[in-house]
Amino acid sequence: MQPDSVFKFDDCQTARRHSILREKVGGMRNRRSGFTLMELMVTIAIIGLLVAIATPNAIAWRNNAHFNAAVREVKGAIEGTRMAAIKTNLPANVIFNGTNTFDTQTRRIVAGSPVLGPLNTHRLARGVTVTANGGGQLTFNNRGMANNLTVTVQHFNGLSRDIIVSIVGSSRIQ
Repeated sequence: MQPDSVFKFDDCQTARRHSILREKVGGMRNRRSGFTLMELMVTIAIIGLLVAIATPNAIAWRNNAHFNAAVREVKGAIEGTRMAAIKTNLPANVIFNGTNTFDTQTRRIVAGSPVLGPLNTHRLARGVTVTANGGGQLTFNNRGMANNLTVTVQHFNGLSRDIIVSIVGSSRIQ
């Protein structure tokens, strides 16, 4: 009987080893992949925190971009009106009315005499106003020279830039 019990003991030990090995391998194979609820909640909290930090900066960047585009648009319209005055050899005007719009007007020759052309209205971004000293009108003569004028472009959040037009007609943003 002695040999039988030894044989059974070894057989039980081997079977036990095989069952432990099967559990390890099979357990890994049957384990479900994915994220736990806690992992998802932590990820959502981190994304929410990043959005909360980035949103005010994105809004400020957008307002600055709209304002800078408006300043460049006003300066471009001033330079374009000056070029039109030189090209047609007739005076041209830029009219500022203190709102977010301004007008450009050139003259042209009809039947041998100069007449005023239509007003071209330029609309700036919401919250941007444009004003000018000296009556709010900038006039270029046929050589591109202008009356001395400072145009102020302002944004509702406090941004402000001046466009200075010199007597010789050149303009610069300050």
